[in-house]
Amino acid sequence: MPVTRRLKKPEEFKLGTGGEGGTGGEGSSEVIVKNIRMEFWSLVFFMVKFVIASIPAAFILFCIGGLVFLLFRILVGFYSN
Repeated sequence: MPVTRRLKKPEEFKLGTGGEGGTGGEGSSEVIVKNIRMEFWSLVFFMVKFVIASIPAAFILFCIGGLVFLLFRILVGFYSN
């Protein structure tokens, strides 16, 4: 069951509507968020989850890099004597 936490009221929070319909584009406005107060242990928990989630992404990038390197070595001809 996901845990939701309410953030304390930030000092400044501007949110544009993104023009008509809120889809962005020509009439879009910028969003500026300054100072979101977050408890220390909530921040630690978030960073631990981020690190754990990045492990599969690093593995996938490593595999893609290995395939590109292997393809490069085959095309250049390092395997032919």
